[in-house]
Amino acid sequence: MIKVGVCHEYKDGKRFDMAYYLTRHIPTVKEKLGAACKRMDVDQGLSGAQPGSKPPLFQISEAKA
Repeated sequence: MIKVGVCHEYKDGKRFDMAYYLTRHIPTVKEKLGAACKRMDVDQGLSGAQPGSKPPLFQISEAKA
């Protein structure tokens, strides 16, 4: 099995467009992996450990082939 992971770190003043990521980047990865792609997981950071704090990551993605 091959597992590819991608993380986008949260930084003040930076923006991450999850909708764009899901509609443009994820289909590209699936296309490149082809039939070998068995699963794609995308998790979005919503908050940090303390209530109201920022998440350490915007998102974490894994492709498994």
